[in-house]
Amino acid sequence: MKTIIMFFVCTCLIFSQGRYLSRENGLSLGFLYGRSQYGNNLSFTGSYSLSGFIDLSYAHSTFLDERKTNNFQDEYFIRAYILKEKLPFFFSGSAGYIYNKTEYDLWKDFPLRITQEGFAYELGMHLTSIRKDNRNPKIVVSIIYRYFNPEETTSVPEQSVMINKFIRSLTAEAALIYYFSNLGIVIGPRFVADNDFKYELYGFDLTFILRY
Repeated sequence: MKTIIMFFVCTCLIFSQGRYLSRENGLSLGFLYGRSQYGNNLSFTGSYSLSGFIDLSYAHSTFLDERKTNNFQDEYFIRAYILKEKLPFFFSGSAGYIYNKTEYDLWKDFPLRITQEGFAYELGMHLTSIRKDNRNPKIVVSIIYRYFNPEETTSVPEQSVMINKFIRSLTAEAALIYYFSNLGIVIGPRFVADNDFKYELYGFDLTFILRY
């Protein structure tokens, strides 16, 4: 169960639509399907971008394993971009709050529950072909580092233990962006590794953006 929790936390990196916009506002809905040696990951997110420079995002994820563990993770993030539209690359910084819970029965009527919650921080570098022209497709390649220092509580009936964890992850992803008037579609692969590549995820993103 410990490996499932560690893996689950790192794989749900929140989608960020601002990197796919120029000086535009936007609303987006995104989905991620991922696989690892431990099972499958499903995530969805909704976000709002202000002028392509500030993102407010929420993501909900679940991890599907052979034990059919009852689990979920919620993320709330704000992200800002610098040097955007001036160079073929730009940077991002973000801060957010993450909460996840995993629960399953060790045996009948004796559940094990693990929760993790705390603030997380990210730094990203993005290579882009996005300019003010209307050519398709546009391309963005991103590398993002996340630092997460949650408070982890492990509990069974009538007893619980609390510790502080240190989780770091590295995400690499490539995105193709197609715009049809104000509607955009983003597709591309994603790779996530945490804690010195002990746990890895290979995934595929699909995001719909309405810009205005």
